[in-house]
Amino acid sequence: MKEDRTWPPVYRPAAAAIAQPKISPPSGARVAGAPPVYRPQPQRLMQLKPAAIARPQPRVPPVYRPTAQTVTQAFPRSASPAQAGAPPVYRPQTSHPVQRMAAPPVYRPGAPVQSKPAAPMQGRPVVQRVQKIAGAGKTHHMKYGDFWKSDAVLPAAEGSMIIELLEYDLGSAQNKVQLLINSGQAATLPMGFVIGLNQRVRGPEVGKKEKLGSIDELEKAADAELVKLDPKCKQLAESMEAAGIGGGAFPFAWRASNDSTAGYVFPFWEARSRLTLHAGAKAVQDQFRAHTGFSPVIRSMDGDVSNDPLFNDTKQIASKMTGLINEGKINLVSGGYAWAVADIPRALNATNLSTEVKQRTDVQERLTAILRILNQSEKAVRAALVKESAKSIYWPEPNTYMSYDLRLAGAQELDKVAREKGTKTAQQGESTHYVKLDQVKYPSVMFAPGLVTQKPLKDYFGDFLVYFATAMVNGVKPTAEDVKLRIKAVRQTHLNLENIESNLKWHAKSGDWESLKVTLKGIVDTEADSCANQIVALFP
Repeated sequence: MKEDRTWPPVYRPAAAAIAQPKISPPSGARVAGAPPVYRPQPQRLMQLKPAAIARPQPRVPPVYRPTAQTVTQAFPRSASPAQAGAPPVYRPQTSHPVQRMAAPPVYRPGAPVQSKPAAPMQGRPVVQRVQKIAGAGKTHHMKYGDFWKSDAVLPAAEGSMIIELLEYDLGSAQNKVQLLINSGQAATLPMGFVIGLNQRVRGPEVGKKEKLGSIDELEKAADAELVKLDPKCKQLAESMEAAGIGGGAFPFAWRASNDSTAGYVFPFWEARSRLTLHAGAKAVQDQFRAHTGFSPVIRSMDGDVSNDPLFNDTKQIASKMTGLINEGKINLVSGGYAWAVADIPRALNATNLSTEVKQRTDVQERLTAILRILNQSEKAVRAALVKESAKSIYWPEPNTYMSYDLRLAGAQELDKVAREKGTKTAQQGESTHYVKLDQVKYPSVMFAPGLVTQKPLKDYFGDFLVYFATAMVNGVKPTAEDVKLRIKAVRQTHLNLENIESNLKWHAKSGDWESLKVTLKGIVDTEADSCANQIVALFP
């Protein structure tokens, strides 16, 4: 049998040795095969210094800390645990012999996490140490449950990061955990997710609109959703723990906060603040702080982001951002988000264009080029604006890194505003409350284009795509002014001066707008003209 050097060898005497009776040899005699007996001379023994006499030391089992390789192997995308070669998870016992634990469960994105306990060893069942942190409650529009917390073995480091993630799909949440595992960053920096796994409950319809109100009116329906979501949150915590990822997950059910056709029906203020203020989230924050000596850096994220640089193993974004924030060089940084060009076929299919036009390769290729120009111009204008006024741009919740103190202050403000506004209010502009403090100003804040993540095309891109696709098939060359009008219609774009003014007024910075509008207008107009001219050049 191949020798296992992973674990300390356990001495077990051979059966033959046990069976042989103990025989005391005559004085001075030597038993055949026995090693020579050393008997020091009295004179020599007296010459030894007390420090030279070795004293038996207690045997301390080694502490297992996962390396980048072992973390990556913890949840292979395929193959059984036996085939995966994942190292056993070692947890030292105080009064029991060292035991080998079964390999962690196999993780497959999109499928439920396997959470069966490992087979018992030597009569002792091996169980995971996930904890359920009490903290259930409700706000105007959401009812939330207790928090399932991972008790992962964390690496030693001077800093840590917590990713706050809103998710409605278990498979999507599992995929992001897997991406972090694959990056290997959690092997050298304590990292964790705080996941709010959620589902919507709907009230009765009045006419063609849903009746608005508090979650109390739908409490039975909300409770039923929490029952379904709770075991999924436990699965997430178990899979995170086994892979060395901290944090955990809690379930919540929500109802529409308003009947806006703009899509802002989700209670963003209540949900995002709970990711920071939930009792389970606080337990994770306290654990990371006690482990590293620093408060964790907080990264916000949405379920629909893709191609996020944080999950790129070669860039080591987590350690870089943690270092900059812990050193006090910055307290807020983002790369914003780009519109996913890979989403163009799906967005085209949702329009009323003919099937022939939707499937034309030349149409899709030119729309891809247009969208890339738009994305580049957005990055350029945001980077220029933030140097003049950090509050003039919209800091996107799906992609923002900030200090813990700033995140906590913003979450408390969000929670306060949500309670004061009550129901029938669109809970948008939540980033305003995180960046409205006076210390949030250049250069303590940074817009870094290299941190850009991707978001799918929203419904309002339908008219944008139809306009340019129609111009292509009809051989029409749009003017720069026409193109700028189409760009301004894209919500949240910073190539529209009106949006810049709204951002500053959200912060109650009307005075800043009056003093800076000439400078800010020059930045926006320059980038908008450049963007429009590049797009026009794509048409013969």
